[in-house]
Amino acid sequence: MTDEINIKEELDELISEMEGNIEDETLLTLPMIPLRGLSVFPNMVLHFDVGREKSINALEKAMVMDQKIFLAAQKDVDIDLPTPEDFYHTGTIGKIKQMLKLPGDSIRVLVEGIERAVIEEIVFEVPYFNCVVRPIEDDADGETSPKTEALMRSVLDSFEDYLSVNQKLTPEILPTIAGIEEPGRFSDIIASHMDLKIDEKQVILEAIDINVRLEKIKEFLVREIEILNIEQDISSKVKSQMNKNQREYYLREQMRAIQEELGIGDEMEDEA
Repeated sequence: MTDEINIKEELDELISEMEGNIEDETLLTLPMIPLRGLSVFPNMVLHFDVGREKSINALEKAMVMDQKIFLAAQKDVDIDLPTPEDFYHTGTIGKIKQMLKLPGDSIRVLVEGIERAVIEEIVFEVPYFNCVVRPIEDDADGETSPKTEALMRSVLDSFEDYLSVNQKLTPEILPTIAGIEEPGRFSDIIASHMDLKIDEKQVILEAIDINVRLEKIKEFLVREIEILNIEQDISSKVKSQMNKNQREYYLREQMRAIQEELGIGDEMEDEA
């Protein structure tokens, strides 16, 4: 137990020393968690469960460092002990809002995404990932250009169509999103509501140019709407065929019951 305390104290001293040696004041040294099957965008609030020992250690360290932690998506969800090659190096700086211990030594954590960042250096990997990251300033913070405004309107129209065919989302979120004027926040919140693969969400996360980001979101929305429409069409046809088969079965059973009641079933079979 004493050895573990000494190791943690040595690591804390190492981190403090490295932070003091960083000349670029924009760089941050933060504990890091590779996320399995999950991506976090800025302006996004979500909760997830943490069970791996290194990730729990990172959370505990973050709680004594202004609750800030770096979150990056893992490329392959089946890898239990990821190395730096197994997760994306562009992710999101998050702020821990709440932690809840669950049965089985796992932790449920509530996190708010703050800003994009990219890993400049991995300081160490044990007892948790500790990284030097460079925050990425959103280039959408300035005045909105006519092209950006046009893209935002187009994306909002497509997102409305997306809501109309997606049973998992409620249309009530549309007015809130429509009222967002900042292009960066607007795009990230829409992206966070889309059902995309991890690598596709990563494309949006790495799109620093706001127009490129909006164009990618528009592209994914159009594709997802088409897929959902096809799924609904297939489901409707299957349901219609099932109803037809059920109706025919019901009518045949009724005919058989009537024939038995009239005692004409055997005569019809003999005649046949």
